[in-house]
Amino acid sequence: MKLSTLGSNKYVTTVNAILTEVFTGVKPDEITVYRESESLSMERRKNDLLDALRLLGLKPQVKEVTLEPEITKWRDVMSRDESDVFDLTPGRKYMALSAYYSNAKELRYVYLKNESYGYKVFGYVPFEDLSVIDVRSGRGVNFDPPPTSDAPERSRLLPESLTALINILSLRGKVETLISDSEYESLCKMRAGEIVYEEENEIREAAKDSLILVDTNVYINIGPRLERLTRSERGVRLIPLRSVYNELLAKVNGGSKDRNLYKFIMGLESYRDIHKVPPDKVPSYGDGKMQQKGPPYGDREIVEELKRVKQSVEDKVVFVTADVENGNKAHGNAIQTIILRNKVKSKRDVGELLHCLGSTRNLDSPNKDRVAEITLDGEIVAEVMYTPPDLNGEKLTEVRTLRKDLNYASMLEKLQSF
Repeated sequence: MKLSTLGSNKYVTTVNAILTEVFTGVKPDEITVYRESESLSMERRKNDLLDALRLLGLKPQVKEVTLEPEITKWRDVMSRDESDVFDLTPGRKYMALSAYYSNAKELRYVYLKNESYGYKVFGYVPFEDLSVIDVRSGRGVNFDPPPTSDAPERSRLLPESLTALINILSLRGKVETLISDSEYESLCKMRAGEIVYEEENEIREAAKDSLILVDTNVYINIGPRLERLTRSERGVRLIPLRSVYNELLAKVNGGSKDRNLYKFIMGLESYRDIHKVPPDKVPSYGDGKMQQKGPPYGDREIVEELKRVKQSVEDKVVFVTADVENGNKAHGNAIQTIILRNKVKSKRDVGELLHCLGSTRNLDSPNKDRVAEITLDGEIVAEVMYTPPDLNGEKLTEVRTLRKDLNYASMLEKLQSF
């Protein structure tokens, strides 16, 4: 069976097109990718795709065809394409228009309600938000997920891949996540967005025309959602405070017996993940140079740094905190302040929830290494395991798959590299 698709400057869109078709029941032994530049070749990344397909029982040959960006040449080559299925979802518009002239038995397009999610790992978008359409007939194509073959039972997944795992399993039946007794559940629900602050809307509005600076407790409680909250047309408007970093680092390095240590670990993980700068490169406003690790921290230091930031930038500055006293101190120094007070329920990001739970360990639990179970129609098919957080690396969480025919975690481990 022959499957064709289009190349893109985002490899993930081409990979997702291929996997989407496989999950509709297409079993290709030959895959052709038409692209417009040698620089867009998947050659260096091809092994990860082939490994993922192998786990689905497929061993196709993957061929790439490079064409000059001239529509007449594309039309000529497309007219000789004899594939069984041609997915024209990735690539540029003229490429898709040219593909319409192919002799493929089926010409398909994957409609995605929110196109920005198209750059996420396969499966991240809930399948009910996808429509696979046969362009010529206009009919919809149903999903038919293939089983997986033998693979290592343990995989390490990023938060987006954890979400994708839940979505893929949902194609096979009713999926539930059962959380083991955890004293960390409340915090993880906040970081995952299941519980949010009403005042987060004020942060979004402020980010449109102001720089946002936040207290230590905001990195802890809102964590991975903070970057999205502070993104505007001008980019991410969140500015790191050195005094906040100092506090997080000091607590993590010196609080091994503190039961609240996990909060500071999660806060430090979010700080480094959002700002993506080496710890010794966090700016210290006002002295023209970088501070060394370990200077004083605390409410007074934060307020003093806020004052220096305000004097150093032209933009308006807004401080966000869940500490009423610290918020009042900042406000008393003529700094606009948003105080987080009111919590409400919202829609959770299950991947972030499982990652957060996986980063914690309940030593009082008899199953301290298993933080959650994933069930399919009532059967436990996977376990989320305690995974010590790597504060200098990726946000990986270990998953143990219990059924070899449902080892989509191992597949996602290969795909998340794109």
